[in-house]
Amino acid sequence: MAPHLFPRRPGSSALRSDLRRHFAIGFFVAGALFLSACTSRDYNRENADTRPSADSQDSPPRVEFAREARRVLDATKVTRYSHDNNIDEKKGRYEVDCSGFVGHVLERAAPEAFNTLQVKIKNARSGKMRRLLALHFVEFLSGLEDDSHTSIRWEVIPKVEDIKAGDIVSWLMPEDMESVNTGHVMIASGAARQNPKRDDEFLVPIFDSTSEPHGKTDKRANDAPNGVGEGVIGLIANRKGAPIAYRWVGGASADRETTIKIGRILTR
Repeated sequence: MAPHLFPRRPGSSALRSDLRRHFAIGFFVAGALFLSACTSRDYNRENADTRPSADSQDSPPRVEFAREARRVLDATKVTRYSHDNNIDEKKGRYEVDCSGFVGHVLERAAPEAFNTLQVKIKNARSGKMRRLLALHFVEFLSGLEDDSHTSIRWEVIPKVEDIKAGDIVSWLMPEDMESVNTGHVMIASGAARQNPKRDDEFLVPIFDSTSEPHGKTDKRANDAPNGVGEGVIGLIANRKGAPIAYRWVGGASADRETTIKIGRILTR
């Protein structure tokens, strides 16, 4: 054996032992962090409705739709409920009604789905349609139901419990209510959850434009009298899970029976 070029220092054996032990601990910690990161990525994929990655290119179209709605709300500086639909993106001005808001967001986030909606509505009405109304969304989704619940770019969601972020909820004005409006349409901002105090009601967080806030928790009740914003509605389901009535203020206001349709975009 060749002689050591440098003499051994006292305690060098113990030093090497400490280094090996620290290396082993470091390797174990690195492995644990790697597994944790993988688990975190899997969790985020499963919970893409509420915590989507801003850089993801693989998000479902409905998630991108919900993101665009959120962007509009965050960019809003001036808003009021108006049937004239005056929109100025640069100034953050959104003076729209419910269908004007949903239509604007849909056209920006999913132009192909928006075009399919408009074409089918115009064809059904022999080309006569001045602008989108809540009624048109109900009619469009009802037509899809006759087509085995699917189309190339849209899907009907039959059960209230299956509502997720980015789904469109629309209903007709109840027959016992007098109004110039044909109904209401909105975008789900999150998944429906069952009301713990009532088995047949599902609470749905939504983005919309309205002249009447959805209760005290609606931010419009404090920040602005009306216009675009967010709140929580209630949808009443029958035994099969289909929507049969709504509550303007989720968990609080009276049931309003009417035709309710829920849709989901499948492509941008």
